[in-house]
Amino acid sequence: MSFRLKSGKVETEKPIGNQWAGQCQSKVVQRLLKGTDKYFIVLEDLVAQYSKPCVIDLKMGTRQHGDDASAQKKLTQTQKCRQSTSSKFGVRLVGMQIYDRQSNQFTFVNKYEGRRMDHSQFCDALLKFFRVAGKRRTRKIIE
Repeated sequence: MSFRLKSGKVETEKPIGNQWAGQCQSKVVQRLLKGTDKYFIVLEDLVAQYSKPCVIDLKMGTRQHGDDASAQKKLTQTQKCRQSTSSKFGVRLVGMQIYDRQSNQFTFVNKYEGRRMDHSQFCDALLKFFRVAGKRRTRKIIE
């Protein structure tokens, strides 16, 4: 993904399938340009070579804040856990992108939808992801 600066705002250079991802990444680049973020890790885009990748992002654990988090951050993160599948099951869906060959369309789930999921909805989303991935890919993930 590449970015451009337009009227003082960071935008993705070329349209991508998942507009949400582009918006999130643009905000990160904007903060980097302002110099407010001092430390960061650059991760390799492992799905860049794929035209229609299926991706799932899961947040693991029942505690989401760091030891050095402010009292306010601890409070908000604890509330997010309590109001989602994180508190009871130790996992929450943060994002998902799946491509359906039959409809020739992507389906996206963002972090807000993931937070609102109950146990049944979470399980349905996981099943849908693995169903779309197919048996061969699912075996690879499990290995």
